[in-house]
Amino acid sequence: MSSTPPQLPRDQSQAIFDSSSSPLELNTGRSTFTSEDPTRDTRLAQVELDTHNEWFGPVSPIEFLAKFLPAPPGLPRRPNFQRQRWGNIRSDAKKKFDMCYRFTKLLDRYCTNLELKVTGDASDDINWTHQTGLINVDVSVFHKNVQLERTFEVAKLETFFEFKLANSSSGFNDNVSEAYPFEKQAKNSQETRAQLATYAGAMLATQFRTHAFCVEVAGAVVTSAFRYAKEKHLVDFLWRFNHSSPEIRGHDRTVTVPSSAESRFVEQATELLPLKSWEKVWKFSVYDEGSKETVVFYGGGNRFSVSVSPFGRSTRGFLVIDIHGNIVYLKDTWRIDMEEMQKEGNIYAQLHEKGVPHIPHVVAHGDAGQQKTLSRSSFPDLFRPGEPSYPFQHYYIVFREVGHRLTEFRTTHELVNAIKDAMKAHQVAYDEAKILHCDISSGNILISEDGKSGFLIDWDFSKPIVDCETPRQHGITGTWEFMSAELLFGNATCHKRTDDLESFFHVLCWVLLKYGPHSLTATKVVERLDCIYNYVMIYRGRSKGGTHKMRSLRSRDMRRAAGLSDGCLKDLLVDFEDLVAVRYDHAPSNEDREQYDELAALANYDEKKLNRQPVWRYDKFLERLEDWDWIYERFCEATRDSSQLSDARIDREQQLEDVYVKYMITGRTEDTRNMRTGSKKRGADDPDSKPAS
Repeated sequence: MSSTPPQLPRDQSQAIFDSSSSPLELNTGRSTFTSEDPTRDTRLAQVELDTHNEWFGPVSPIEFLAKFLPAPPGLPRRPNFQRQRWGNIRSDAKKKFDMCYRFTKLLDRYCTNLELKVTGDASDDINWTHQTGLINVDVSVFHKNVQLERTFEVAKLETFFEFKLANSSSGFNDNVSEAYPFEKQAKNSQETRAQLATYAGAMLATQFRTHAFCVEVAGAVVTSAFRYAKEKHLVDFLWRFNHSSPEIRGHDRTVTVPSSAESRFVEQATELLPLKSWEKVWKFSVYDEGSKETVVFYGGGNRFSVSVSPFGRSTRGFLVIDIHGNIVYLKDTWRIDMEEMQKEGNIYAQLHEKGVPHIPHVVAHGDAGQQKTLSRSSFPDLFRPGEPSYPFQHYYIVFREVGHRLTEFRTTHELVNAIKDAMKAHQVAYDEAKILHCDISSGNILISEDGKSGFLIDWDFSKPIVDCETPRQHGITGTWEFMSAELLFGNATCHKRTDDLESFFHVLCWVLLKYGPHSLTATKVVERLDCIYNYVMIYRGRSKGGTHKMRSLRSRDMRRAAGLSDGCLKDLLVDFEDLVAVRYDHAPSNEDREQYDELAALANYDEKKLNRQPVWRYDKFLERLEDWDWIYERFCEATRDSSQLSDARIDREQQLEDVYVKYMITGRTEDTRNMRTGSKKRGADDPDSKPAS
């Protein structure tokens, strides 16, 4: 048993390797388990790596039930436990289907309000391209009042059971030691955990929930193993679950079905919002900390793909209308609840007070009452000493502006102009509000609906600046693909302004590689994305990267290998690369400087005669690195004439996906003893799955 709310998406899988292994180099692109469906295995591999070290236990089943599912008031007496019939269940079952069928028959009497169904032959999916049938649950539990349109619908699931006939498939180890961690490392065990996480994550992604039983965003608490044929913990769980309120079972009380009296708002939302045929109109009740009132919104069209990982911030975005019919954007997330981390709505208030441009305006924001994760506070002894341990709080923030993602640019002018505006927002926030963003990514830059401007969003990981470069709050944050090589090395003591500038460069390169007007083949694009942006080295549970990013910058790789035609866009990219690459260039030697000084004196220190000299360029770019005016002006120059950036977006998604599936790019292991897989996490999202605000 386990309990938990939701984590955020990455639509890129990561590798799973034999745990007997050590330093491990891999890309965070794609990798495999070993089955007949490599694409499904790739997705499960992603989930296993993303959720590594997020399972905590063992706790006794009695403690688990007392903390997470206490007996509700007036609980009727449970039907007798038929020990003999339970004792025969395994011996009578020769196949997994037989086991599932007999199991449901025995459990029916404890589920008077619920229906158990064997659904191993049915499947569902969520949102992946070329991916169907990933959600495949052995036994599903639905409320009897729910009407199913198909045999199995994950969006209506209450809980589930996954069956394994072999003991070697158990995902957890009760006898924990240094040599034998709680999460078993055998391939079968990894796959079991990946399935549990995927199914629980799918429930959280497709429903409005605070948690799901079997298995909150802060991590899952897992019981010790017990003999279900002899001990009553399982039937006690189901009997209590059957008689518990929807809220106790994990349903979010702040999102409800509108009443008949609210039908006009439903009709208006249906008319105004781009809802898909299967999307319902929901009522969102947001407590606004500004007005101290509850504000109501109607809608529910999810604006971006969501993760199947059940852990992390679980951010989702919805287009909704207010009671006046205005279309606004609602962000539903789980914020890290620490005193030094401000609520995002309060950060926006500070930014607007200081006149920061190109950021959205907040309509309402506030915590969802009494919706905080419990796993870590309930069982603190399960968490490793020295590792971050913080609760998550359910939080809503609603924005007036509705934009579209940076990757949805219509022309390269829209792309470059939006990045330019985001850089201006960053610059003014840093200079005037003394706030550093710390999470520049493709998902955090939006393009306005008319395409004429950009916004910098998602300031929840921003940090106040104590002095010119030292954030008050320690810790490194960011979205892996766009973090600076310096941060990925793991040696940086704090997040600096220059790290964010480098991230802007990586955003431009990454978006151009995927959607830009270049001549590279899909295979070349995949190679560059995996080598430069997805690469990670994992050693003893620690993630590092940046090696290939640094090498690419030092060699000015984008100048040579971006596949862009000569012109305004390539010139801008080359200048930007020269600027950020100077961080990793070797400083000129004393001899180089002496020769340069002699040459400079002869040239009368005329910059036009010196600007191709390596020493001059090194010093000048270091100077420009600290003052963003030069690169911002280069963006302004590039966007003044939109005809110079008129190339349309090229959609390569299917081509790139086909290359990934065909070649199944995997990591490379070297003497992998004592390795523990893991992933660089910030509760971070898929780089291209951030919401529009």
